[in-house]
Amino acid sequence: MLTEDDTTSYPDRIPTFHGYSFSGNASAEYVYVGRGQQVDFDRLEALGVELEGKIALAKYGGPFRGLKVKNAQEHGMIGAVIFTDPIDDGNMTEAKGVATYPNGPARNPSSVQRGSVQFLSIYPGDPTTPGYVSKEGVERADKGGSVPHIPSIPISWVDAQPILQALNGFGTEGVEVNRTGWVGGIPGVNYSTGEGSGASLSLSNIMEDKYNPIWDVVGILNGTNEDEVLIIGNHRDAWIVGGAADPNSGSAVLIELAKAFKKLSETGWKPLRTIVLCSWDAEEYGLVGRYFTPILLPTHMLTGHQHRVDGRIHPLDKDGSSILPQHRRRSRRTHPRLLRDPRPPRHRRSHPKENRVPLPRVL
Repeated sequence: MLTEDDTTSYPDRIPTFHGYSFSGNASAEYVYVGRGQQVDFDRLEALGVELEGKIALAKYGGPFRGLKVKNAQEHGMIGAVIFTDPIDDGNMTEAKGVATYPNGPARNPSSVQRGSVQFLSIYPGDPTTPGYVSKEGVERADKGGSVPHIPSIPISWVDAQPILQALNGFGTEGVEVNRTGWVGGIPGVNYSTGEGSGASLSLSNIMEDKYNPIWDVVGILNGTNEDEVLIIGNHRDAWIVGGAADPNSGSAVLIELAKAFKKLSETGWKPLRTIVLCSWDAEEYGLVGRYFTPILLPTHMLTGHQHRVDGRIHPLDKDGSSILPQHRRRSRRTHPRLLRDPRPPRHRRSHPKENRVPLPRVL
């Protein structure tokens, strides 16, 4: 908690945790596993590090956090602790002379990265309804294949520092492990594997497993091309109070975009493709609301609006926004079809300049 920031000390605040993490306790020796990639575990096995029955201490960065836990689980480990490392912040660190939040833009040493540990590479969305809509009364599938079976917790780098220092001089030093991203930037830590240190951890993670309703807000602007749909969306939920950058900077863009489309529609303008604006709920837990929308739209929402969706759907997600012109330039590379007329030149019509509808200014 920071006395300078009252959002960190609200009485109803939620402690740091991993979404879809396993409820349980684990007490055992621990070893450092780098970024928790499969190749990191392969390297540890090549070095003769015993993994089974131990707790994995992993650094954020590289693969999705859920895969770090999955890899530890598959190597017989009984728990995972994942820490944030200042090496991932580049030059924006206190060590480089940049003041930390709330006095500057650098990461505060006590900050913790929350997030889901669902195995998204296996299945995104509600893990109990793979491939179909999650709603009241539906049959629930076993989620065991897409969520962890060992407990995990996230911690800050300042909390990880003494835990890592206890491994200094034991096992193989970080530079000798010779793995990409293995060595970080925490002072006084050499990122040794820790084999033989005898250092142990006890972690407890108690989760409340229940079903809660979520709300997706969807708006549809009908286009002239019935077989092409552009979905523009952003999630609305956040791990912390406020969610100023993620998601609300993106939500602000989505709202202003809706206002702009409204102004254009009032002039009689109609888009070439159907435009669907979505405000997703429960994205942070595992793309739950976002995964629900594409399933729902073709079979219900768009059918109700006289649209076929047997053609192409172009999704564009605005998780957060800092500089819109940058995103537009990137969009030209990643979504080139969204920014040009798909019709052959012979089917395009030129319009006199005086008949063009000016795009409303978005403030």
